[in-house]
Formats: sequence, C-alpha cells, structure tokens
Amino acid sequence: MANAKEVKLYGTAPSPFCLMVHHALRLKGVPYDYVEEDLKNKSQELLRLNPVYKKVPVLVVDGRPVAESCFILQYIDEQWASLGPRLLPEDPYRRAKVRFWADFIYQKVAPLTYVIPKAEGDSKAAAAAEFRAHLVAMEAGVREELWDGAALFVNGDSPGLLDLLVGVLYSGTKFLEGAAGVQLLDKEETPLLYSVMEAFLQLDVVKETTDFLQQHVDEDLNCRANPSMATAKEVKLYGTAPSSYCLMVHHALRLKGVPYDYVEEDLKNKSQDLLRLNPVYKKVPVLVVDGRPVAESCFILQYIDEQWVSLGPRLLPEDPYRRAKVRFWADFVYQKVAPLTYVIPKAEGDSKAAAAAEFRAHLVAMEAGVREELWDGAALFVNGDSPGLLDLLVGVLYSGTKFLEGAAGVQLLDKEETPLLYSVMEAFLQLDVVKETTDFLQQHVDEDR
Repeated sequence: MANAKEVKLYGTAPSPFCLMVHHALRLKGVPYDYVEEDLKNKSQELLRLNPVYKKVPVLVVDGRPVAESCFILQYIDEQWASLGPRLLPEDPYRRAKVRFWADFIYQKVAPLTYVIPKAEGDSKAAAAAEFRAHLVAMEAGVREELWDGAALFVNGDSPGLLDLLVGVLYSGTKFLEGAAGVQLLDKEETPLLYSVMEAFLQLDVVKETTDFLQQHVDEDLNCRANPSMATAKEVKLYGTAPSSYCLMVHHALRLKGVPYDYVEEDLKNKSQDLLRLNPVYKKVPVLVVDGRPVAESCFILQYIDEQWVSLGPRLLPEDPYRRAKVRFWADFVYQKVAPLTYVIPKAEGDSKAAAAAEFRAHLVAMEAGVREELWDGAALFVNGDSPGLLDLLVGVLYSGTKFLEGAAGVQLLDKEETPLLYSVMEAFLQLDVVKETTDFLQQHVDEDR
C-alpha cells in the first residue's frame, strides 16, 4: 500500500509530537492532507478517530486511524517501507534499541518539559538537573549501542526515528530554557545528541514543515476571523431544474451546509460558461469551486464529501471496503438503472414490458447486494442514521421513477420486492433538504420565467 489513496494528519501546530509525524511523512515523500485541531474545541472527527485518548496526532490512511506519535512513526516506516529512508534499522537488535531509547524520551525526558515550567526554586532546579541527567544517560547508551562513530545521525547518513525525536526535542527545549530560565542542554555533556539536533535543523524537511505550518496557522486564523473562509470563497452550481443528476448535487451541498450560487442552464441554448467549464460533455451539473470546475454528478458528489469533510454528515463511509461498495452500487445505478429511464418512455408493447422488467430486476439485485454488503439491518439509511451518497441516488431515483410510472403506464417500483430501497426512498423524501431544494428550484424557475 505504498500508494495509499488518502492520507490525512490531524494535529496542532505547537505540538512536538505532531511535528515528528509531519517530518516523517515528508522524509518519506508521502503526500498528505492536514487538519489543524483546536484542542480547546476538539472536532467530532477527532473524538471519533481517537476515542481512547482524544488527542493529536492521529494519522488516517484510507479511512483507518492510527493514534499516538510513537506508533504512528513506526507505522509510517512500515507502511511506506519502499519510500524514502528507513526510520528504523533493518537489524532487529538495533531496532529494539531504537524503540528503547525512543520510549525513554517519551517516559523520562518529555514529561519533565511539563514539570519544569510550573516548578519554582529548588524544585525547578532539581527537575532541570534530572532532565540533563537523562540526556547524559541517553548519550552514553546511544553511543554504545547505536551510533557508528562517524555518521551525521544516529540512524546513519539519513535521519531515523530516534533522530526525529531528538531533533524535535531540541527546538522545544531551547524555547523552554528561555521561558523557564534554566539550562537544559549542555554541548559538553552530550556532544552527540547536540550535534544530531543541530544537523536535524539543517534538513530541508524541517524548513518545509515550518513554512507549511505557519501558512496553515495563518489561514486558520483568517478562517476563524471570517468563518466563511473555512470552506471555499466561491461555490457555484450550473444545472437545470428537471435534472435528477443536478438534484443530487443540490441535496449534497445542503446536507453539508455549503452555501452556493446557482445558475439555471437552458439546455437548448447552452451558455458559453457551461461550454467552457465542461468542454468534454457540455452537460450539467457542473460545480465550480473557487474557479475550478468539476463535472459529472458521480464525481461531484464524492468531491463535495472530500472537499468539506468537516461539514455535515460524511457521504461515503470511512472504511475503504465499504467506500468501494458504495461506489460499486452507485455506478450500478448510473450504468444499469438510470439508462432504462430513457428507454422505457420511448418503448412500446413487449419492448416496454421487457425494459420495465429489467429495471425491476436491477433493483432486486441492488437490494440484495446493499443488504449484504452495506446496511446494518436497523438504520434508516444505507449510510446509517444520516443519508450518504447511495441514499442520495436512491432517494432521487424514487421521484423520477414514480413520475415515469405514471407517464409510461408501467410498474417499476414494488415495495414487496425491494423493501429496503423503498423505505430509504420514503425516508429520503422526509428530509428537510429535499423540501428546501424543491422550494428553491421552484422559486428559481419562477424568477427565471
């Protein structure tokens, strides 16, 4: 899985534990998205991803979360073994020693960085002396057990897991020395650790991470000052009111709580904007976010879910397998079910009956698959308690199919054959967003006239 599809890090800029993960991902050359968490107001996503400790960092790879930096760093090295430098040695003994001294930092050194600022007088001096003693002990152990006597880093010519911890420890400790008015680092006492710290700060990844986090914090501060910037600056949907494909996008944006402008297209006289934004298919819907267009409803719906992850309900499951199954059945609707809604009105006699029977057979197959692979047996929707991508497709399909039944004089929906899909369709129609979209489009069409 060196080419994992989605990598996301939840963290907070000041945290040294999060810094280590940033550096490790960049050393490995792993692209990732970053979510800055406000630890005074933790997101529901963080609490769900790390229900035990409710802390950062959390690394999420293809929907699967890994918490605690000590385990995340080892996971990164094993998950992307073929990318970048190895963070742990190949030799099992050396690997064990790296883990030992890494744990020593977590258990003995790091806790004192919380004690020293709060201590006073003799207590502060004693805590600082204990801190330096731990570094002296670590210097001796690393020299004897890990360092080759000449390399720039403990890991060799490139930094490894222990170098990451030591390097990040340096900056935090230098800041703490100034803030607490004590000496914690002594180049004479721990020359190896000190040289590793200084070499680490010269790495390109350190500057890259620093610049990235500064930019991210600046953007986050702007977003907090102006909440509308937390999403995108300009969201515009090009569509046409009768289109079920456009309806899905309206519903998805409203489920997510994303404000947007709407442009009603006349498909008999398509605008130059539409032709420019979707030059391949020249069709609606097209969603334009900050000037960048996304066409085809199946891709727009997934884009909405990924672009506004922290807003509203997730439209696709977190689990990669379940996400794949949702995409499979959504494609089934697009490729097998939807085309028949164009065939049936034009067919006659036996051809119409055969097309209607094929339509119902597809729904029966979908009912069985969704029951087996996705539905939990009790939830209101396939997605759970809130509608997801597949529920959007099924819900919108309902209204169009009911209209088609009356217009074509055939039965296409059978509650006895597909009770789950039928109940999802009915539940979907009760959602506030459905009524809101219907009222909005009716008003827009009336104004357009």
